[in-house]
Amino acid sequence: MDKYRFAVCDDEEVVRNLLSAWLSKSQYKSEIKEYSSGEELLNDIDAGVNPDILFLDIAMGGADGIDTARELGKRVENNGRSMRASRPLIIYVTGIPDRMGDAFGVNAYDYLLKPVSQPVFDGVLRRAVEELLRYGLKMAERSRLMLM
Repeated sequence: MDKYRFAVCDDEEVVRNLLSAWLSKSQYKSEIKEYSSGEELLNDIDAGVNPDILFLDIAMGGADGIDTARELGKRVENNGRSMRASRPLIIYVTGIPDRMGDAFGVNAYDYLLKPVSQPVFDGVLRRAVEELLRYGLKMAERSRLMLM
């Protein structure tokens, strides 16, 4: 089984720690990076970090999660890359139910409302990994696409 790269972006440390703990205990070999802001995440992506799946909060200080996803999409588009092949699957993890339309407007994969239970989280994670496999976007293949 390949190693997956997960990113968790939430301004609440307790949420980042919980999601990272669930990811590290999952059945998937993984590398997990945590971010406290959208700006921090985008800086790492600009530096070459390439997560497969991004767990993203909406309400954060500075740029919110919707703005962060829009900016990520612009950067991918400006590089002439395929959105599906170059951008991580975005799963929003938020306490704001009324922004669901905004989330899917930036091509979110899924939307989880806080507080999230581990079984629900695990189910969405499993489906997201299956989605990556369906598109043949395992880590090694995605890395090769990013270099093109």
